[in-house]
Amino acid sequence: MIRIIDKNGKPLTGKIRFLSNDKSCDITLKTNSKGEVCLKQVPFKQPTRCIAYPDGPFWATFCSNVTQNHMIKCTKLNQEIVYDWWKPLLNIKSNPQKGASVTIGTIDLPADFPGFDFSVEMYKTTGKPLYVDEKYNFSVHGLSVHYLVLKIIKNYKSVKNVFVDASRRDNPLEISLQNVVAGIYLLCDRFKVDVINLSNGLYRDEICKTELDEYDKALRYAASKGVVVVCAAGNDYSRGVAIPAALKQAIGVGSIGALGLGPSRSWYNFLETQSRNNGDALGKVHENISIFHDVSTSCGEGLDMVAPGVGIFQSIRHSVTNSVFDFELMGTSYAAPIVSAMLACKLTSKEEGFFTRNYAQWEKSMEILKSMCKPTGMPYDREGHGMPKMD
Repeated sequence: MIRIIDKNGKPLTGKIRFLSNDKSCDITLKTNSKGEVCLKQVPFKQPTRCIAYPDGPFWATFCSNVTQNHMIKCTKLNQEIVYDWWKPLLNIKSNPQKGASVTIGTIDLPADFPGFDFSVEMYKTTGKPLYVDEKYNFSVHGLSVHYLVLKIIKNYKSVKNVFVDASRRDNPLEISLQNVVAGIYLLCDRFKVDVINLSNGLYRDEICKTELDEYDKALRYAASKGVVVVCAAGNDYSRGVAIPAALKQAIGVGSIGALGLGPSRSWYNFLETQSRNNGDALGKVHENISIFHDVSTSCGEGLDMVAPGVGIFQSIRHSVTNSVFDFELMGTSYAAPIVSAMLACKLTSKEEGFFTRNYAQWEKSMEILKSMCKPTGMPYDREGHGMPKMD
């Protein structure tokens, strides 16, 4: 039996992710009300590593030597320090802004849920509205990606957000490549967006030539309509940058964290230690602030820039039950929407004549985004043009 507890020994509910020695097996199980998971539920012998993800404001905790009757002690968050630590890093302004009308589109899994008010237009890839009863199969992934976009654009009154559901009809918690592609065309033609965020993709060994061509054609079409498509680079260093992030018409975003933020034994600290042990994965964004590239995530050809994607915390309140849901997010899926939203906000400063809805607008927008990036001192294959900052 594996049990999650706090520093006082009180049980915590949540999830535990088990990983086999050879990395071939990876399974996540939910605890019972006592914070326990039985090892007999794990379909491989003697898992030696696991990550505990407790509910509430606690750090995810890494355990490298799992034994029977093991207790994983989780440290409580210092919320004043860790929530939104990344916003000052990027110089994201909190003052309300007025400017040109800009629209950002997000293509992901269903992100709305009764009780959470995000004030966003949600659509199927057919263009029909996504009704409340179709949003019940919400995912933490879609919810978190969407919430990050809203946190950045909320004070930019002229930025509008549109969400497209790309889930498979037979499995609402899985992304459909065909729906992602259809979503790109829908956002370009009907909603005339300026930026699209894709926190999903496939690695080259998972995708056939026909599917690759579909992605490529859709991204070329987006560029012809002046639309910048920002994509998560992927979370597997051994497989390179994922598709569509690696394609020429896309912006591939890698994941960074700030040194010294997480306590010992936390999953955050484990990732930081891995990067410290890799000589070229550390950089600086300020004389007092050092960062690390998450070396477990994808890098190399196709990575164009980096943004915070480690230790991104969200606290969302349910308007009916008043319950608070805390999430600790890790991965390039959460770095990409930060970049997407920053670009959308930046474009509000442009004159109306900038928005020509053609390839010239795409080129100018791409140049603007790249010019926002500041090198951090890491090799190009780890940071691309660097980390974007608002003026």
